[in-house]
Formats: sequence, structure tokens, C-alpha cells
Amino acid sequence: TLSNGDSNSNPDINLSLRHSHTATKVRSSVNYSHSTEAEVGSSVSQNTDLISEEIATGTQKKTTFSEEKGLKSESDENQSDDESYSRLDRYGFLTGDNSNTARHASMSAVSLARNRQSLSTAHETDRHRMRRIRLENLRVEKWLKMSKDFKYEMTSRPTRFKRRIRKGIPDSFRQKVWPIVCGAKNEQEANPNFYKSLLYKACTSSDPALEKVHESIYRDVGRTFPRHVIFKHKLGLGQKSLANVLRAYSVLDTEVGYCQGMGFVVGLLLGYLREEDTFWILKTLMLNPPWDLAQLYKPGMPGSQLLLFQFECLLKHFVPDVASHLEKENIVPSMYATQWFITVFAYNFPFDIVVRIWDVFLYEGWKIVFRVAITIIKEHRKEILARDFEKILEYFRGIPPTLEAESLLTQSFKLKLKTAQLKSIEKKFELQ
Repeated sequence: TLSNGDSNSNPDINLSLRHSHTATKVRSSVNYSHSTEAEVGSSVSQNTDLISEEIATGTQKKTTFSEEKGLKSESDENQSDDESYSRLDRYGFLTGDNSNTARHASMSAVSLARNRQSLSTAHETDRHRMRRIRLENLRVEKWLKMSKDFKYEMTSRPTRFKRRIRKGIPDSFRQKVWPIVCGAKNEQEANPNFYKSLLYKACTSSDPALEKVHESIYRDVGRTFPRHVIFKHKLGLGQKSLANVLRAYSVLDTEVGYCQGMGFVVGLLLGYLREEDTFWILKTLMLNPPWDLAQLYKPGMPGSQLLLFQFECLLKHFVPDVASHLEKENIVPSMYATQWFITVFAYNFPFDIVVRIWDVFLYEGWKIVFRVAITIIKEHRKEILARDFEKILEYFRGIPPTLEAESLLTQSFKLKLKTAQLKSIEKKFELQ
């Protein structure tokens, strides 16, 4: 069971087991049953640009989304909006008082991970801050030059483009680059009304099975990144967009429907992209190689079993002593690494690390996930070998907040991992 670290608003969740078809029926808090297609189209046009504007002005708009039920977005009971906005990190997460060390000591690993980016920035020296800003500006200048034709850069200068992807896409370019590098933009342009039609079906369907899936989605939207400014407010624009994307996909892919880990993937994408753009990237990742995320979320989660098997084999190859020690302590990868794979690290890792991983994941596929996972084990080898069963699992939960993006990614890319190696392990898995 995994907790997202916000004990005030989010009960424990189990990402690895709970699928929408087992969900208990609850009444949906937003009623779309009488929506017209025009209203759905209007909803689609709303996007996270509005939320960016709200962040910039420091004002959270109080928007009524259901006059019939009188439901409004609301602030956290324990803090005012002004206090919330004064403590946003660069990724939009609400952060605590950086000077309150006693509070940090009592935080869960997930909360610490969410605060780590702000803490490291707060402790920067002027010299380090100036160097970081200078490097970020230089990177932006390079991407500005490439932005004239990203597709040309990808096809004509693939080595340079890959190198720059691995160094990190500037925040201001992810909205444009992510849909291009994974191929979602081409499919979206070829099917301009597809998302609206799916959302209309989701809004008007009377299918009991689909209604049950949607009820499960509504129950979970408030549990997805509840400390992010986009998703913090009940029935706010962020939660509505999150629900819309998940509901539309559930209409498209009835075999998968909805699985809880999908919310974190969609939530991450909505932090940078418009609602409809997010849907198209989700569809691309779910139904196309090299990602095939739908295999992770189908009943039985066959894709998750394959990834964990591959990871275990790679662990034996790259860090044999740790693999042997974990086996001796009866610890298998599903006990500590499931959420790493089914949310591609989005669940409880610092976001400066998450977005760097996703830059590469969208362009190259699963190798970066294996590289990062193995590197985490290698970097903490001594500490793992010195512990027994319970202490090891406890230690794994505390690893994410300690990681630094640049160091982790640099070491990960040094790992000699070939696609052929993963294919060979996959064949072994199929023969079991």
C-alpha cells in the first residue's frame, strides 16, 4: 500500500492492485449526464493556461462547475490561498516552511520528495544560483534555435537532438516538444474532433459498466497530486481536466477502462499541456510501442509483470551482490519498485527528476526507466547490503527525497544497457 504523503486529504492507495472494475460504487460529485456536445466542446477548450495565469497573479479563481449541485472549488481548510501561493515551487507544488526542520523530520517520503526541489533551491548560494540560471538560459537559447523545425532536428540531426533531450528540455518548451517527440501531435492533427467525440460519449453514456468506471475516476481525482496547485482545489479546473482525459480514454479502451496509476501519468502531463494534448499523448503511450502502457493497466497487469522481471534480471547482471542479498531477505522488486514503473517515477519522486526522466522516456522509451532504477540501487548499494528485510523496505521508501537530478541522470546514461538485452529477457519471460 502506498501513501501519497498528504495525510490530511489522501487515504492510502494501492497502485499495484486496485483496478476500476473492482471499485465500489459511489455517487459522482460532478454530473455530466445532461451535457450537450457543444458544452463538451467548450469544456475541452479550457486548459492549464488559465491555471498558469492564476499562479502568476497569485489568485485562485472560485469557479462554479455545477450550478445544479452548487459545487465550488475550495481552499485547503488549514491555509489561505495567499499562504499557498507564496510557497509554490517551480513545478507548482505547495511546499512547507523550509526552516522548519522538526516538521521535515516528521514528513513522509513522498512529502519530502515534493519539498526537496524547493529546499535545494532555498539553500543555493548566490554563486550556484547564478550558474544554474546561466546554464538554463543557454539551454533555452539552443532550443529556441531548434524550435523553427523540431521535426527536422529529429530526423536530420538525431545525435545532437538526442543529446539535448538527455540534458533536459527547458520547462518553457515541454508543451511544444513532448507531443512531437512521441508522435502524438501527428495523430492529433489527423483527427481534430476525436477527443471531443469521446468526451461527449463519456458524458452522455448510460452504460452501467462505464458509469462505474467514471465513479472510480471521480473518487480518485482528489488523490492525484493533492499538493499541486492545479489539482489542489476540489472540482477546480485541474481536477475537471484530469477527470475528462481519464473518462475519454475509458470510452476508447474498454479493456483497460481506468486504473489508478493512470491518474499520475495524466496529472504530470496536465502540468505542462492542454487537456486535449494530454489525451493524445496518453493515447499514444497507452497503445503504441515502445511504451505500450496499456499492458501495465489491464486486469492482471501483464506489462507490469514483464517490466519487473526484466528489472530483476538486470539487477542480477549489474548489481549481483545486492540482487543476492535481496533474494536472501525474500524481497522481490514488486515490493519496492512497482510504483516506479506503473507511474514512470511520477508518484513519489522529486519533480525535477521526474520531468527529466519523462523528457527521455517520451523520446526513447523504457530504457531510461531501467537505467534510473538500476542506478538508484547501485548508488545505495552499501546501505542496502547493511540492512535486513524490514529496514531495507523502510530504506527504499526514504530514497527518493535524497536524489539529485543531475547526478542521477548522468550516472544513469553511463549504464551500458542495450535494447537487444531487454528483448532477450522478454523472450525468457515469455517462455516461462
